Amino acid sequence: MEILLDTHILLWNLADDPRSKKAKSKIIEDPRNKVFFSIISLWEIAIKKGLALHHRDPFDRLLLAQAMIENLVIMTNDAYYKNYKIKII
Repeated sequence: MEILLDTHILLWNLADDPRSKKAKSKIIEDPRNKVFFSIISLWEIAIKKGLALHHRDPFDRLLLAQAMIENLVIMTNDAYYKNYKIKII
């Protein structure tokens, strides 16, 4: 089965949150299933977390949100990224 996780299910599962039902966790962890989450969820997390908007480019904000959520290092020449708590190359 291919499953798209809603943002709260994604977060709860990643955090082992008790609100995440065991039955749902079993489905997510079942290797027979393909589990997906949307870039939209990363955007939602960034917005709801109160991400300061030092830059107006929505695509850059998506990259920033993804880097923050997935603990990634961003390789960029854009100076505005240094306004955020992320690692930059």
